[in-house]
Amino acid sequence: MTPWRAATWIVRAPVTLPTAPSTRTDPTDVPDVQNAVAVVVVLAALVPGVWWVSHTRLVDARTDVDDSWADVDTELHRRYTIVEQLADSLHDTTDPELVAELTRRRDDALDAPRNPEAANEFEPPLVAAIDRALAARPAGAWPFDDENHAALADRLATVDDRIALAGSFYNTRVGQLDRRLDAFVSGFVARRHGFDRAQCFGL
Repeated sequence: MTPWRAATWIVRAPVTLPTAPSTRTDPTDVPDVQNAVAVVVVLAALVPGVWWVSHTRLVDARTDVDDSWADVDTELHRRYTIVEQLADSLHDTTDPELVAELTRRRDDALDAPRNPEAANEFEPPLVAAIDRALAARPAGAWPFDDENHAALADRLATVDDRIALAGSFYNTRVGQLDRRLDAFVSGFVARRHGFDRAQCFGL
């Protein structure tokens, strides 16, 4: 190869220069900032909304429990009135100790706090005293030969049925509140706002 041809070949040969590595990244590898912001905004709005809904439902459940207990308490007071009339009618015809016990049990239940805990404590002794009074057999085979006593017994039976119905409804409401307190989100909200469980009523 002549020097002229060698120089021509060198000129024509492609020259490859080193290049710096590219700092650009693939757009698909960059997080979508707008979507991330949107998710944060949605969560920021969703959490208070869920909290408010859970709190509202807890308040409603607690109100239902209180309202249904008020119905039970109304029927219990109706029974206290009838028991007082029953005790007055037995003063001259029955064992004085039985009448005294009936009156004492009625007064204890009437003076107790108006809540299910107190009712579960004071109502069973009163019911037992009522049953003993109704089962008594004074002269004249009371109460079956006396219209007044028979009417009182019928009224007590009716009130007992109403108490059982109201108590069953109340216990259902307590169960609904308990389920909300046991749920994850509602339970957390309940603990933060001081919601407590309600006591069932012993029927």
